[in-house]
Amino acid sequence: MQRILPICSNTLVGADPHEWIPRNFEDFLKELEHIINSCDNGKNPLFRGHADSKWLLESSFVRSCKKSLLGIEPQIKPIEEIRGSNEYYQSLLGLLLLKYDVLVRPSAELRHLEKEKGIDPMFELMKRYQQYPEEDKAVLKGTFFLLSFE
Repeated sequence: MQRILPICSNTLVGADPHEWIPRNFEDFLKELEHIINSCDNGKNPLFRGHADSKWLLESSFVRSCKKSLLGIEPQIKPIEEIRGSNEYYQSLLGLLLLKYDVLVRPSAELRHLEKEKGIDPMFELMKRYQQYPEEDKAVLKGTFFLLSFE
């Protein structure tokens, strides 16, 4: 995959070359169109937004686990010994399965819609939590979704 550089001369590039900070909304739209047009093979790029530009590109669930289990803020990367370990990712996966198979389950209404309309009730539940995080009452907050805007 080719490295794409900003086309607006005043767009700042962060320490991570994938982080661009356009000067204004007009430049943002130019950069967005440039990124989309630069994608080859007709593939759509993925874009993700979140509440704080200092945060890493991680799901809300991972940010919650980092804070609850490791005691670190969302913008902090775990040390390399943790981040590079299989145990870290197995722990996150285990906690995700614990949350969405033991602690939290789709409602009877969502289960009914699964039978009636063929929807995925777990996906619908996580989508709801993503859109309305205040409804997530579990100790470990969030979902594993990284949103895509097309």
